[in-house]
Amino acid sequence: PQGVGVRHMGQQPRRDEGLNSLPGWGHRGVSMGRAKQRDIGAVTRGNRPLAGYTGVKDEYLVLAPEMFVDGEREDIDWISDAAFSGCNQLKTVVVLNGFRTIGEAAFYGCTGMTSITLPVGIKCIRARTFMQCDNLADITLPDGLELICEYAFNQCYSLKTISIPDSVKGIERDAFAFCQSMEHIDLPAGIAGIGMSAFRGCKNLDNVVIPEKVTWIGTRAFAGCSSLQNISLPQSLSIIEQAAFRGTGLREIRVPESVEYIGSGAFEGCGSLQQIFFDGTLSEWNEAAGGRYMLGTGCEVPLRCSDGCWKVH
Repeated sequence: PQGVGVRHMGQQPRRDEGLNSLPGWGHRGVSMGRAKQRDIGAVTRGNRPLAGYTGVKDEYLVLAPEMFVDGEREDIDWISDAAFSGCNQLKTVVVLNGFRTIGEAAFYGCTGMTSITLPVGIKCIRARTFMQCDNLADITLPDGLELICEYAFNQCYSLKTISIPDSVKGIERDAFAFCQSMEHIDLPAGIAGIGMSAFRGCKNLDNVVIPEKVTWIGTRAFAGCSSLQNISLPQSLSIIEQAAFRGTGLREIRVPESVEYIGSGAFEGCGSLQQIFFDGTLSEWNEAAGGRYMLGTGCEVPLRCSDGCWKVH
């Protein structure tokens, strides 16, 4: 069966109350709270999953991985696409263990949501799941998570820091773009690359360590990170795509000898950049850069290679 059980939507219980004292929390039942059913119904059976809600006025939501239909329990393990999209009054969401999938854009545009607890067993944060959750400041990603898809946390303006478990193997394009309050990010050890615009516009991000095993940094991956002054690149890195560090606050950067390709404008608009270190020779740099501009018209900084110092434009 596919769908979701909504145990309660409303205010949190007081400490001296049990869960069974919540309004609508029956011994075997599932409550819709005061939510309005938008389409085919809030709880459905078979191939008819949760359609979603509009007009939610309650602040606290618990989602349970079971429901009772005609007196019989049915286990469920996923929340459908856009299920709670636009539920602006939601503030706190708890998704209980048992769910395996949260659909695309499930909480898209929940501008009032400040906190969400995710269950163990989720393998993927799907596209746009938390996009434009303007006030989301507290989220813990569960161990076992493997993929953060495109735009997953895009424009989460209040998200200051997030710890990504080492089980994550991929961060796709624009996943954290324009998280303007983000100051710190712990990147997982197992990722092979950083997607296009993954952290674009994170203007308060000030320090990044790229893990070993990363072989490529995508186009505009850190563009517009104007507070980013320090970044450590691994010896595994081979590709820096165009505009990867455009408009950052970098003062200097060390590029490992392993890099074989540097895209145009990789350091364009980096007004604070004073020098670039390259662990290889000038010949190897020229091969990687391929004659493409690095900084932009009228700009040049010292390029310090293993066999001397030159200028790069």
